[in-house]
Amino acid sequence: MQMPSRNDLMQAALDRQKKSAETSAKSRERDKERGYVHVSLKVPECRRDLLIGFFKEMSSIFDDERNGGRDSRQVVAGVVDLVRDLRVLLEQQVAAQSEDVATGKQATSTPARVTASDEAGSEVSE
Repeated sequence: MQMPSRNDLMQAALDRQKKSAETSAKSRERDKERGYVHVSLKVPECRRDLLIGFFKEMSSIFDDERNGGRDSRQVVAGVVDLVRDLRVLLEQQVAAQSEDVATGKQATSTPARVTASDEAGSEVSE
């Protein structure tokens, strides 16, 4: 059996990348037609749980609206409150990290990839 040449291997890799890109484009188009929103963020591990909670709460706000439980003013007010809460929590984390740096503690901030994918961002995964 003959080993594939380097050019054959490179061409096969390029073909896989092209097929993957085409599949992703089709998937994005299909999701766009369904009204889905895709959000991709790179965040430090320490903020991952905060953002997951944020997206889940945001999803429940929009679910309530779709189910007739809230009108548009209540949705806007809910989102504003949620963003305000997120900002406060992030400021507290930054202050705690600054304090850790000042006292010489090692802060852990391993990058993590968080992806939200759903009509209102309710499905969140690494």
